[in-house]
Amino acid sequence: MNDVETFAHELGHGLQHMLTEARHEDVAGIENVEWDAVEIASQFMEYWMYQPEVLKKMTAHMETGAPMPDEMIEKIRKSRTFFGANAMLRQILLAATDLELYHRYDHKKTTETPNDVYLRKARELTVYPPFEDGRMLNSFNHIFAGGYAAGYYSYKWAEVMAADIFSAFEGHLDDPAAIRAIGQRLKETLYGLGGSVHPAEVFRRFMGRGYSIEALLRHSGLVDG
Repeated sequence: MNDVETFAHELGHGLQHMLTEARHEDVAGIENVEWDAVEIASQFMEYWMYQPEVLKKMTAHMETGAPMPDEMIEKIRKSRTFFGANAMLRQILLAATDLELYHRYDHKKTTETPNDVYLRKARELTVYPPFEDGRMLNSFNHIFAGGYAAGYYSYKWAEVMAADIFSAFEGHLDDPAAIRAIGQRLKETLYGLGGSVHPAEVFRRFMGRGYSIEALLRHSGLVDG
């Protein structure tokens, strides 16, 4: 499922480039999109990979050709929220460490190492104590070699908006006409406008309101629904 999620995630980025209606290259696709919103279109697509209808259409038994059975689909859906709170805390820890290192950390004014900073934030933000001899930062390529320096928080913040946008479809999953209509609205806003309009306004044009964290909490298994 990790590979399936990754496929959907990158497809979301691709769609934002392919479906752009912006007339100028500098604001087309994800160009000029504020960092907070770069991951919205990609994380939104991941939610579709956990819908029974989608899983049945994209799977086939290697011998019989039968689609994935309902009981396996249910296990996959439940596994997504297993330790959901811990998964959320991990992303918050990584984002907080990133901001701490790039905003406050100065090796000339402290005896702390970057790894000490990570361990300090881990003690503040996680349920389980960190592994003191671990060196997670050595492989945290996103913030040191991947372009996300001081911006890793955008994954979790964009997830708030992605889940909220997906909630617009959830009440209509058995209504193809409604899904097409909502999808067309999404095409004209999130995918079409690119960086030509501020992300907050793009979101408002699609949803008709501001952000809500409720959908993310629900999909993370932290509230009923």
